[in-house]
Amino acid sequence: MPQGEDELVEHAGNGNNAAFEKLYYLYEKPLFRFVVYLSGQQYLAEELFQETWLRAAKHFRNKKQVSSFKSWLFTIAVNLYRDELRKSKIRRFFLGDEEPEPRFQNNFTDFEIRDELNEAIQSLSEKQRTVFILFYVEGMKISEVSQIVGRTEGTIKATLHQTIKKLRKELKEFKNG
Repeated sequence: MPQGEDELVEHAGNGNNAAFEKLYYLYEKPLFRFVVYLSGQQYLAEELFQETWLRAAKHFRNKKQVSSFKSWLFTIAVNLYRDELRKSKIRRFFLGDEEPEPRFQNNFTDFEIRDELNEAIQSLSEKQRTVFILFYVEGMKISEVSQIVGRTEGTIKATLHQTIKKLRKELKEFKNG
């Protein structure tokens, strides 16, 4: 059985279901964590997660090559999320649905700090949130993030700087709490 990611991708591309299963188990948790943070909604994260893997499986049936499986997989998830954002904006426009008002609490328990951080992350633009999560939560390199979101490394660095600045401002009350 192949051990390296490149070998797993090659074998999965040749129809080896065990190799694809190993890729699934290798990236199952990081991908799910990413889509949860990205979407901020459990049900949407579950849908994005499943659809990402369905598209990955379909891709292998078509025997197309990928250079970096991890980057490619996360790119699928980002693109699916962007599609969902577009759909939800259209639904809100035509159906008149409004987004829920964010809540704010001043307690400083670990759970409430985590909730406030999650709210602050959700208040970021889609681009900032994606870059932040890929870099800080998933621990990807700038070059990997650049490849996934289709922006230059300089743009990624600038986005991270702006994002951290915004989050610090949003969460300043927790700094000395």
